[in-house]
Amino acid sequence: YTGDAHYMTAVGLSRAGRYAEAIAHHQAVVDNWPEHHLAWSSLYWIGDFYQKLKRQGLLSAAEADAKSEEAFFALLDNYPECSLVGHTLGRLGSLKYDAREFKQAVVYYEMFLEQEKKEGQAYNLVLYKLGRSYEHMGKYSRAKELLTEFMTVSDSANPLRKAVKAILEKYNQINLN
Repeated sequence: YTGDAHYMTAVGLSRAGRYAEAIAHHQAVVDNWPEHHLAWSSLYWIGDFYQKLKRQGLLSAAEADAKSEEAFFALLDNYPECSLVGHTLGRLGSLKYDAREFKQAVVYYEMFLEQEKKEGQAYNLVLYKLGRSYEHMGKYSRAKELLTEFMTVSDSANPLRKAVKAILEKYNQINLN
């Protein structure tokens, strides 16, 4: 096998839903060919596939989250100029948000906003989760600002709009500035 062969094998295995095997091939790229032109991509997919194994019930949340974080941090540390830095920051934010570690989520989501274009579904979801994170931290003015921006930029069909509208109405009733 070469780095390209491992990478393409991982792609095929992941398309077949064989994520554990795909992880092994992506890990081979990272371990044996760290300068490979897609090693950074392998790290991202390793982190992603651990989350898929968690959702399938094949790994505990703690184990999957730890392994995903490890892969995502390795991507940020070793490939800081790659095109997936922003998405990786968003994924780290989501791991922390889902674990209700809102202060940590805020750090990664704010970094995401600095990295990414202010458009698209990922941007909208980060605005929502970042606003909710600030809300959980008791920072209602910042939460309101982000959720208002979410309402401005998100598509009218976005299913989160109804919830955000209700939150903003609640903020307005309590005269939140």
